[in-house]
Amino acid sequence: MADLSVRSWLSEHIDLRNMFCILGLIAAISTIQLSNLANVLTLPSICGLLFPWGAGSLSCYGVCFAHKVDRVEDEDVLPLLSMTMLTGAVESVLGPIVAGLAIRSAVGPPGL
Repeated sequence: MADLSVRSWLSEHIDLRNMFCILGLIAAISTIQLSNLANVLTLPSICGLLFPWGAGSLSCYGVCFAHKVDRVEDEDVLPLLSMTMLTGAVESVLGPIVAGLAIRSAVGPPGL
């Protein structure tokens, strides 16, 4: 029960847009550190940096989705859900294609 009250307090006192910015900042800092130090760090250190990257970047979807659901009327939730699922499906199909094109470009793998 205590966990629920902490979550309720957080959801009432922290705006989801601010939470998204915080998560994005955590993911961006972790990404920069990983890209700059990947050749220097040991495998355990890289895995340690992957934790804040995953916490920041992979949590953004849920926070954005909660923000969207909070902002629409009750009768618009179902169209919102279906469009979100369709967008995710299109992204999962186009993502690897765009990544492959970026790698095959003149820039090469760093172009990704």
